Amino acid sequence: MTDWKTHSTGTPSVLRNLNQVLLSLLLMVLIMTGTPIQASAATAPATLTPGDADRATIDLDAKPRLNPSIQAIRDSGILRIGLAYPDNLPLYGHDKDGNLIGYDVDLARGIARALRVKPVFSQPQVTYTRLVQLASADQVDVALGKLSVTIPRLGYAQPVPYLNLHQSLLINRRVLESIGQDPANIGPRLLAAPIRIGVIEGSAYSVWGPSTLPRARFTTYPNWQACVDALTSRQVDALMRDSFETARLVKSKPKLALEYVPIILKDKVDNIAMYVGPRMEGLEPIGNFYVNITTGVLDESELFRHFKAEMKSSQVSTGSKSKSQHSDSH
Repeated sequence: MTDWKTHSTGTPSVLRNLNQVLLSLLLMVLIMTGTPIQASAATAPATLTPGDADRATIDLDAKPRLNPSIQAIRDSGILRIGLAYPDNLPLYGHDKDGNLIGYDVDLARGIARALRVKPVFSQPQVTYTRLVQLASADQVDVALGKLSVTIPRLGYAQPVPYLNLHQSLLINRRVLESIGQDPANIGPRLLAAPIRIGVIEGSAYSVWGPSTLPRARFTTYPNWQACVDALTSRQVDALMRDSFETARLVKSKPKLALEYVPIILKDKVDNIAMYVGPRMEGLEPIGNFYVNITTGVLDESELFRHFKAEMKSSQVSTGSKSKSQHSDSH
């Protein structure tokens, strides 16, 4: 009589070994014959057989289609560019003969050239946010002109960044000294100071200012020159604008440095971008790629270095009221 040895499960060891041998032989046969192994639906997903792939057909003669927005631009033969008003060289403006010049203008022309269409510029006398809205209303393909990226504007159009600046203050030295003598601790003291600050009406700084400096009292002015006049006449203690503009003002008028100090808020970035409306979404990746393969996204120091010559002819004055001196922050 055969003596069966059992495991804890009660299965005879001889039968268990025999089952393993049979399973091994079956697996070898399946592999050698190329028979597909069906997995349990509960343990593995179904896979396509070679025959399934044959059912997908591709028409190699199919006509390619451009993105609808790019096709519309190509069909029209033009790229409609809305420039901010007024001029703000060296980024955009007119030379003495009335020709459009500046980095922003060259950027728009380069993108139009890449699309093989003609750039057509307009400069409507509207606010900066309204210019972005015109892109969303399909009145222009691109809104351009040192336009800051803000949350309200993102609701209307997509930005293509090309310049990174910082928020900045130009503050009266005496006021700054009254706030605190220690430069290392001036930040917290400045946040709590009830100083008077001038900003351009409708600019990004009229939105950012109260959130950046909640204790300050803000007054809006129609343009940058009006802000400068308010500062020098002691109507306000400081001006708030991007770091490029406050530095340019002091560089253009060295005597201002005797009474006023630029303070760059390094943790507050001012991204400058051109805006593309929702019906022109195909322009966004093209604009981003064009910026990346040309100059890349510039910063303040690169902007000064690239356009030193242009800035000499577009310096802001605290006296005269020429068109170029009314340049506004966006």
